[in-house]
Amino acid sequence: MDTLPAPGRIFVSYRRNDSAYPTGWLTDRLVEHYGQNQVFTDVDSIDLGDNFVKKITAAVSSCDVLLAVIGPKWLTVNDENGRRRLDDPNDYVRIEIEAALRRQILVVPILVDGATMPRVSDLPGKPMTPGGEAELNSLATLPYHEALAVHPDQFDWAVGRLVEKLDEVLSLKTATHRDDSPKPRRATEQTTPLPAQADGTAFDGRLWWGLIGLLVAAVALLLLVLPLVIDDVRIARDRQPHGTVWLAFLWLWPGLAALASLALAISNRTSTLGQIVGLTAAATWMAAGSWAFLRSEGRPHTAIHVTALLLLLAATVCAATSPPLRQRLRVNPSWRIIVALPLAVAGFLVRTQADVVTDALTNNSNQAVRWVLHTNSSTIRIGEIVPFAACVLAATIHGNEYQTRAVRTCVGLIVACQIAIPVGTVYYELNAGDVNVSTLGPSLLRIAGAVLLWRAVCVGQPKQRAAQWQPRRPRSAVTRVK
Repeated sequence: MDTLPAPGRIFVSYRRNDSAYPTGWLTDRLVEHYGQNQVFTDVDSIDLGDNFVKKITAAVSSCDVLLAVIGPKWLTVNDENGRRRLDDPNDYVRIEIEAALRRQILVVPILVDGATMPRVSDLPGKPMTPGGEAELNSLATLPYHEALAVHPDQFDWAVGRLVEKLDEVLSLKTATHRDDSPKPRRATEQTTPLPAQADGTAFDGRLWWGLIGLLVAAVALLLLVLPLVIDDVRIARDRQPHGTVWLAFLWLWPGLAALASLALAISNRTSTLGQIVGLTAAATWMAAGSWAFLRSEGRPHTAIHVTALLLLLAATVCAATSPPLRQRLRVNPSWRIIVALPLAVAGFLVRTQADVVTDALTNNSNQAVRWVLHTNSSTIRIGEIVPFAACVLAATIHGNEYQTRAVRTCVGLIVACQIAIPVGTVYYELNAGDVNVSTLGPSLLRIAGAVLLWRAVCVGQPKQRAAQWQPRRPRSAVTRVK
């Protein structure tokens, strides 16, 4: 006896030799959102020896949604005798779709790989006379259903629209089944996606090679000019350890971030998009901070920094053009903003006023502390205001999982840099025997301020958010899926 699928299941109809790969990507995303037992794929769910007509009819009879995946060859695929498959009453795709049409459940044509919607006149059940009506519930009525076109560069956008509609339909069906059926899996339950098809290609060929070229050029530039700048870095970092390895590390910090981004870019996996953008954005900030610091010491190396900045900035923009990273942002829940923003403000004040607070403590002054911020200084504008602005952004926005990873990676590296520099200063002062509040105080306060900034990001962009991007609702979303 055949076992019927659980109520609320989504039936995916497709042909293997027409749309196997797009269907696999779509199915993985639906399984990730709804759960494995809520998605039925026809061919994969039929065993050898089964009566496939009975099996398919039974499955469709218990589903609430049918997705008809249509590829470029869907209409014209022939059998071994050269006959078009759709003209065969026993063709499983025809059986599936017509069974769903008879039940009058939601049927959504999904157009993939540039396919267009078939015409009524090209399908079985077409009108017998010009201007006539198609046969009721026949395949020829499928074009009356609004289709959803899925393009590779807008895959997440299209799936977001589809999931929004499915959530509406399945929530209504779940309420109907609640009293007389086993409780279905909650729509928000997450399962592990299938590893074989869960990760797609992040960039197309030209964009991928362009990103790799920019990152290779940036890393090579920083390596090649290291011997030219190391002496100036040693003089400028007078309150830092003077070891050549440490100073080279400070100069090459942007290159290390760019190198990590390059390694991820070479793998060309969609799951690493956030890290690639975060790493290159942080590397850009580090190069700008290095230029600002050396400029304040009269040793700017402007040409080198400008070249590195342009390369890293171009790489950041190149990576950020991926569709998942361009999706619409939302506003964080109010409680996250209320908690995260004060932490960001506190971290910014502690870092920028570290010297003022230390002077007030060491001088035992009874006078009111005068808060100062030298906004004309490029080191303040780049080194402090830019990270603070990034933390404010992290506290207020709610993006998808790729955007969240990008923000966390970028700010995480910036904060790590902000901690490493004063740690080096503390190490230098301890070795020099210059241990007192007036010398150690500012460095310790800057470390504390950086920790507060990171806590603001952790509150605003939780690591396990698994944010699901929801598209802007269309005007007639209740009745149509475009």
